[in-house]
Amino acid sequence: MTRKRTELIRGLARALVDHPGATYQDLAPHAGISRRTLYRVAASREALLDLLRQEAHLATARALDAAGLADGDPQQVLAALTLDFLEDAALYSFWIEEGAPRPRPGQMPPADPVMDDYRARMIGFFRRGQATGAFRDDLGADWLLRTYDALLMAAGTLSQESSADPSSLRRLVMASFIAGAGRG
Repeated sequence: MTRKRTELIRGLARALVDHPGATYQDLAPHAGISRRTLYRVAASREALLDLLRQEAHLATARALDAAGLADGDPQQVLAALTLDFLEDAALYSFWIEEGAPRPRPGQMPPADPVMDDYRARMIGFFRRGQATGAFRDDLGADWLLRTYDALLMAAGTLSQESSADPSSLRRLVMASFIAGAGRG
């Protein structure tokens, strides 16, 4: 994906997270683009959601594959993964906040194989970290994942509200997470 397209996709993802109730046409100015450009990217809101889900899935899979979750020092692996996620903070936030299929009232949530894969891989990673002593074992791996996701969401929001760069946000996430979940 070209740099321009990457920025366009990130802007649209951020617009949807920041303005979830905006009409489709009103997303364009929130993303800093024209309506014409918006319609060139996707003909409808549903098509845009599908496109952003697909891009978020690809970015998440790339980050997980590159991290080497099964190898290396868990805290170093987590630091590298965190930086990858924060480089695509808008897409990650979209995926967690808006991109996952939502259940209808009274129904079970629809299956999301990418979210299921993410959760399984991350929970396995946190369990490995607990087994090696890198993370506390008195906190469940599911709790560690939820806490980590919440810190990433907070960092993603901060990145949009300030000029903080991904490296400084990674330090904040890691310091907060390791102070609460780490050993050492």
